[in-house]
Amino acid sequence: MFDEIISYGMRMILGTARSPHWTAIRTKFIKGKTCAACASDRALEAHHKTPVHVWPEGELIEDNLVVLCRDCHFTFGHLKDWSSWNVNVDKDCLEYLKKIESRP
Repeated sequence: MFDEIISYGMRMILGTARSPHWTAIRTKFIKGKTCAACASDRALEAHHKTPVHVWPEGELIEDNLVVLCRDCHFTFGHLKDWSSWNVNVDKDCLEYLKKIESRP
């Protein structure tokens, strides 16, 4: 149900429909992983590095995805603005994760 609501929202906001394969790809991609930025295993999402409305062909390509928790998705994936995206998401997540892992 949640995926259907998100898909509807994508069509309304961006005019882009989700592939019927998206839910299966997303579920498989997230399974067994943690957030790339904070290492959380809760509320995980598959973030498109290049958004679907910019590169529709990249929707199901795993190299275009990164696992982020809900908070990091907004912060690192969209730079706290859902209408934007972070072209340096991989680099920024790795830097933050290193800080998390080495904190005193």
